[in-house]
Amino acid sequence: MTVLLEPTTGTNRFVRGVTMHGLFQDAARRFPGATAVSHRGVGISYRDLDAASDGYAALLQAHGVRRGHLVPVLMERGTPLIAVLLALFKCGAAYSFLDARWPVDRLEGVIGQLGAPLLVTTVEGDWSVPVWAPPAEEPALTAARGLSPAPVAVTGTDACSVFFTSGSTGTPKGVVSSHENAVRLFDGDFYAELGPGTVMPQTAPPTWDGFTLDCWSMLLTGGRTVLLDETVLVPRTLRALIAEEGVNAAFMTTQLFNMLVTTDVGAFAGMKWLSIGGERAAPTRVRAFLAEHPGIRLLNVYGPVECGAVVTGHEVRPEDCDDPAGIPLGRALAHTDVYVLDGTRVCAPGETGELCLGGPGLALGYLGNPELTEAVFVEAEIDGRTQRLYRTGDLGNRSAEGVFHYTGRGDRQIKIRGHRIEPAEVERTVERVSTVTGAAVVPMPKPDGSYHGLALFYTRGEGGTGPEELRERLAELLPEYLVPRRVQLLDQFPQLANGKIDRRELAARVHPDQERAEPPAESFEGTAALVADGFRSVLGTERVPGDVSFFELGGSSLEAAGLCQHLDAVLGAAVQPSQIFRTPTVRRLAAWLDATARSAEAADAPVPGLEPGEIPLPPEQSGFLFAAAHDKDGLGGLCRMTWWIEGPVDVDALTAAAGDVHLRHQALHARYLIRNNEIGYAVVPEIPADAEVIRLPDAADEEAAATAWLAAALTPLAVREAKVWRCAVVRAEDTARTLFGLVAHHVAFDGASETVLAVDLSLAYAARLAGRAPAFPAPAATLAEVSADHRRVISRVDLATQAEYWEDHLELQEPLELPGRVDNDLNAGPGHSPSRTVTNAELARWDERARTLGTTRFALLAAQFGLVLRELTGQTDIAVKVPVARRGSEVLASAVSCRVDLLFLRFWPPHKDDGSGLLEQAVTHVDEALAAQETGGAQLARTVVLTGGGESLRPMPSFLMQDDPDPRLELADCTAELSRIGAPTMFTELELDVRTTADGALITASVRTDRIPAEIADRVVTAYTEGLRRGPDARAEAPAAPITSEDTSCVY
Repeated sequence: MTVLLEPTTGTNRFVRGVTMHGLFQDAARRFPGATAVSHRGVGISYRDLDAASDGYAALLQAHGVRRGHLVPVLMERGTPLIAVLLALFKCGAAYSFLDARWPVDRLEGVIGQLGAPLLVTTVEGDWSVPVWAPPAEEPALTAARGLSPAPVAVTGTDACSVFFTSGSTGTPKGVVSSHENAVRLFDGDFYAELGPGTVMPQTAPPTWDGFTLDCWSMLLTGGRTVLLDETVLVPRTLRALIAEEGVNAAFMTTQLFNMLVTTDVGAFAGMKWLSIGGERAAPTRVRAFLAEHPGIRLLNVYGPVECGAVVTGHEVRPEDCDDPAGIPLGRALAHTDVYVLDGTRVCAPGETGELCLGGPGLALGYLGNPELTEAVFVEAEIDGRTQRLYRTGDLGNRSAEGVFHYTGRGDRQIKIRGHRIEPAEVERTVERVSTVTGAAVVPMPKPDGSYHGLALFYTRGEGGTGPEELRERLAELLPEYLVPRRVQLLDQFPQLANGKIDRRELAARVHPDQERAEPPAESFEGTAALVADGFRSVLGTERVPGDVSFFELGGSSLEAAGLCQHLDAVLGAAVQPSQIFRTPTVRRLAAWLDATARSAEAADAPVPGLEPGEIPLPPEQSGFLFAAAHDKDGLGGLCRMTWWIEGPVDVDALTAAAGDVHLRHQALHARYLIRNNEIGYAVVPEIPADAEVIRLPDAADEEAAATAWLAAALTPLAVREAKVWRCAVVRAEDTARTLFGLVAHHVAFDGASETVLAVDLSLAYAARLAGRAPAFPAPAATLAEVSADHRRVISRVDLATQAEYWEDHLELQEPLELPGRVDNDLNAGPGHSPSRTVTNAELARWDERARTLGTTRFALLAAQFGLVLRELTGQTDIAVKVPVARRGSEVLASAVSCRVDLLFLRFWPPHKDDGSGLLEQAVTHVDEALAAQETGGAQLARTVVLTGGGESLRPMPSFLMQDDPDPRLELADCTAELSRIGAPTMFTELELDVRTTADGALITASVRTDRIPAEIADRVVTAYTEGLRRGPDARAEAPAAPITSEDTSCVY
């Protein structure tokens, strides 16, 4: 297929079909064995994808999906998603993809607009409509079942998709597209080469119309689309896609193109062509690309969602970068009419007017909004014939040669990070807040003329909402990209002579030269430029000053881990999150990276004291191994997770899957040993022992099943003998549900390993159910690779300075003095665990304070725990122990391992009072501890145990903050519900757990009731939760009352 540069007009000229699935099935007939979709290294053929979507369509029809239905879809990227969309086409329905990051109100509002009979989703939630999820099996397995849907007569003018964009009324507007909107692009000639042999990564979010280009352009022509898990395509990933997947073409947003060119312009090597669009192309970046890759065709495209994503295309030449009118939009594509109009008059060449579009690419209109549809989809007489046109609101002109140029907008609509935004939508939302009397939103410009955020100016009634509180409220109501970055309260708005708001005056207040809220933009070179791009990518902001902390810019500890992964991908640099705390600015982090680059080469040196084949363990794993050697009953280091399975689970296939996973991960079948009571190491046997799977007899009911499971599974593991984990399974007769789960030793397992193991078990089960061995997407990281990754990280850390910190700041604490506490010789005891909840709005005040202090939510919430203990006990020197995860590299992303260590936080060390408030002092010491976290925990605990003081650590309270997603087990024809069934005992005396949820956080306080009165857990969780609800400023107004002996009853 070749470039077509001349516009065409007329009626239907389609050759291969008039529907999306019709073109796909045509490609499947012509190229049945060709790979259609690749994801994580696993491909599916056109034949199997067509059959799988038939099976899904039959199931959807059975659940009531019919022609004309508009069906919302909320799923992760993957082959099942593509099969679902094709299935909806075959039902005669249209899809509308939702974003899980949208606020719940927005999600429900969109679902309501669609009038959906059901929601297709794998995301749990309290949805307002029935839910259907595709079978929890590989699509190829669904294909083999041979299900077929009832035939449905679908035409080219039937709806196929609904994309929601920002709406000026305050409600998202849904653009309803028909099949022929996209068919016109892919039925015949296109402006770039498509079809067999073309391989393209799917970079656009499915919620954007760009998804039409990088997904359907492949599947409707015989090409291959490669699905990505990453939200941002970094240069290392692009290079890998070209080398390993054969990627040779791409559509991408102009912003992504700019980032890749700036970061690593050589990463595009090996591609045939590249198409960019969504925002005005930057001549400097385009010039750099063309100079580096003269043999790669670069195409600039233009088109709104109301006309099938793209209407013009232009092959960019070096001379276009010098065009004072900017890089051209190009000529109209096939089956597309483009006009420049002044009202209904066609403008002369070179004359500026409104760009208006016609042809079969036009959308059907706006969902449920006939007034807006009639306003912008108009009838006009052009060249003697009446046509339906879409008024884009974009201004432009046409040269005598038929080349279009863009000159600006005729209304307030703008684009930020690829999102089309109506400021009026934000204004309408603000005005719904009861105390607001007026609102005006203006864009915040960058020096290059694009925008990086919104500024909100508002007025209020007496005693109304303050700027910080208003921004928090808007964060609950709007997607992230619509939440104003700057909120300012005015006594009154500046006005024009006619009494309207003077928006020019407001815009002047946020001009880059006038803006006080953000430092001036800076340019960087070398490593600093790559670090700055990492800040922009992770934080979603353009303006990154060189000397402002990552955390002051809004970063969290979780996003710090994301920055580490970005730097690992781009630079190959192993960076720990603690380093972001130590060097949190662009310049300091870049300087550290440059200074330590050479020292990383020493990481491959042999480890003294070990023989060949003996793999050194990181300190945190050695710490758990050392603790296991001194554990009285062998239960102290066991992790567990279980699921209740409903449906016809095949226990033989599940047992085989456990064996597959056992062999896949060396961490699960290695021996863990200690030499000279000092060095922890692992040995991988040449022939691993079989996985231990205990199949229990059926139990009478679920309570009995849980009791039996715990009795069988929760017994000591012998890690020195390679007995690292075990599985157990039991069926409850009363409900016919099956309890399946595992116990693994902490020396080889942590919270992040849960999802890794669940994903691998799911894939292996699907394969065994189909009678074959599993084909995992990629080999699992070996123990040697994990060890080398750790040594690479440590080679960049100043361990001596960290050790000095711990010597200076941490002395072992006396046990916390709690009324009613008693000692005993038991290693574990019964527990009591009350819980409370807080909302996202309540947490938002703490997040805002964290940004003000240049710290994280974790630091503030840990400090809040310290304050609660201080108030309840009257003690001033409080310390807690905190588990911290040390993941962040690509090696660890898919590894079963343990990278969790203990961090000891001492909130108010004696003689360290700097005169600031208690909360601020505590946060300072938390951040200092985080910056020294590579040493301290494991080494300190080991020293304490060796000197006979191990029992002094157990009374120290624990603080846990957990935001890992729950591990999901996907089993064909079954539903698996995670159930963290309680162990009969607990080991920590007092523990506070903060677990992130969709609505906010679940707060749980736990005590060992054989040592601590149960009432103390109730007092702790109540005081902590009430403090969070009041906020960081108001919490001190009502401190928790001290606990007395009268408040507690006997320990039981």
